[in-house]
Amino acid sequence: MYSQANTAGMKSALLIALMAACFTLPSIVHAQAPPGGGDGGMPTFEAPRASEGTVTAGEINSSNTGVILNVPVPDDAVYEGGSLQPEVSQDDGLTFFSVGTPHTITNAELGTAFDLAAISISSIESALGNVLSDGMTLTFREVTTDSEGTVHDAVALGQLLVNMPPDTTAPVIAAHEDVTAEATSASGAVVSYTSPAADDGSAVTCLPASGGTFAVGATMVTCNASDGAGNAATASPFTVRVADTPVASPDAGTYTSAQSVTLSAEGSPSIRYTTDGSTPTCAGSTYSSAISVGSSVTVKALSCYGEGGATASSSVASFDYTINIPAPAPAPAPSGGGGGGSAGGDGHSLFPVAPVVGVVTLPAPPAPVVSETNTVVVPASSPVVSAAPAPSTQRPAPHSVAPVAVAPRAATNEVGQSTEPVETEIGVNSSQAAAAGAPQREKIQWGPQVTTVDYGIGQLIAFFPWFVLFVLLLIILLSLFKILRTSNDFDTEYSEPRL
Repeated sequence: MYSQANTAGMKSALLIALMAACFTLPSIVHAQAPPGGGDGGMPTFEAPRASEGTVTAGEINSSNTGVILNVPVPDDAVYEGGSLQPEVSQDDGLTFFSVGTPHTITNAELGTAFDLAAISISSIESALGNVLSDGMTLTFREVTTDSEGTVHDAVALGQLLVNMPPDTTAPVIAAHEDVTAEATSASGAVVSYTSPAADDGSAVTCLPASGGTFAVGATMVTCNASDGAGNAATASPFTVRVADTPVASPDAGTYTSAQSVTLSAEGSPSIRYTTDGSTPTCAGSTYSSAISVGSSVTVKALSCYGEGGATASSSVASFDYTINIPAPAPAPAPSGGGGGGSAGGDGHSLFPVAPVVGVVTLPAPPAPVVSETNTVVVPASSPVVSAAPAPSTQRPAPHSVAPVAVAPRAATNEVGQSTEPVETEIGVNSSQAAAAGAPQREKIQWGPQVTTVDYGIGQLIAFFPWFVLFVLLLIILLSLFKILRTSNDFDTEYSEPRL
């Protein structure tokens, strides 16, 4: 009796246990089922694998860029339009995190296994919240949601061992060319530049930063970078040079006289220049004072900054100067005699004037030619101008007339005989001539030998003796007439008969 009861109890317990196993075991098997089984014909799929770089089964290394998951989809229409969400767990395989983006299932994917887009290492590290390190184990699975919104049990996809030895390689910053800028003020110039890049993509920081104001001269810019493992790059410097190109005063151009050229450059301690057409350098001639430009020349200059003027230099400026000095005016020809020059005027001035410059030397008269009518014809000759004596410092007396040199003229007397030409100088007495250093001239000869003067006041002086003679003759004639008249009256008075 007892044994039958025990047997019945054991049977009941086994039945209950078997029924419980029937309800729980399928879900366990489904969640951890090996490839190719369960849920309406689960297709066979592959284990996770690394992408890019050196691909080794069952591991991910530092040469890889991501992970590729091969995911299965049950052959059931309820999954069409549903989604697949990959998940990852670190080490323990108990706590999973969504990684990548959900994938929408299409009709063609039902009952198949296919590769999802590669999931980057940075996405995996972001999902886990830490950086992958050597010896870490990554466990992947997928969670499927059908078109009706039902979330199905996750399907284990496999594991990858992280094979990443500690990173001890520092990033390398690319070299950067020096930057040159033109100064815009005494403070320098605003300079912008592009920061160099690191070979591993690490961010690079440079100081002084781009876009700031750099002083006149040379400024060193230092760039640094550090990777995710904390490896710092070797600093990579480059130089920003701010220089002011020299300017010249006066400006380059054409001038009619020698120029004094000055050079200047903002904030420059040294300006170097050349005048022979060669290109100046910071080791050449130093500008210290104005450059005298007396002939056409090209001045080239550059400004130098820093120790010894060698750490920064401007571009070379060139200034072309053309000097065209006009030829001097020709010396005035010596003035001739006659008319008294500019001082004597035309001989009509009665105000004090300067002595006449120049002396007329009269040539010998030509031989007269006698015609059949006893008329003497004397050929005309031109006076020769001799060198002018030095002007006298003695001023002429007031109201004196500047000496006038009179050319000789041939004259004839009443009977047609030729008279000798007489050289005259009107308005100069012997004492004045001697004081002026002029040669003595013959005085005016009165009578038939008086030469006719055609010069204003000189003509009046020449005819004055004739006028005086005429007046004297007139007085004599009037006196004779009066005497004769008086005599006739006397005779008439005493010749009448007396009664």
